Amino acid sequence: MYRCDDQSKTIIACDRQQRRYTYVLPPFPPLEEENGGSPPASTVTPIVNRYFYVAESTIDLTNGATLSANNFTDDAGNQVNSFTLFSPNGYVNLYVNGVMQQGNMYTLDTNSLTIMPDNTTIAQGTPIIIETVGFTTT
Repeated sequence: MYRCDDQSKTIIACDRQQRRYTYVLPPFPPLEEENGGSPPASTVTPIVNRYFYVAESTIDLTNGATLSANNFTDDAGNQVNSFTLFSPNGYVNLYVNGVMQQGNMYTLDTNSLTIMPDNTTIAQGTPIIIETVGFTTT
């Protein structure tokens, strides 16, 4: 490493053969300076809902599959009629047999879970868990 000549003064050292550079970034101003006082106080509170279903028979995903909300139970074991969604301040996770699924493999609306077509099946007895997470601020 050797010192580089940089007009902007942001690169202080570089190794051109390995394409490694050391940069110096200007410090961020404290929040107090930006807001003219103390930063505003706020609390972020997560809201988590989980929904559970155990496949009663093998689910063929060749053409995709749709599971109604009323097939699922909540954390207390109560059957649900709809899923709670938090948009835009939240997200959804789907777990099949304990493994989180990619977001593009499914869609969820308040009434149903739709799993996209795939050349596979979900075996009878496999747990399917939906987790919806939202955030509120005060």
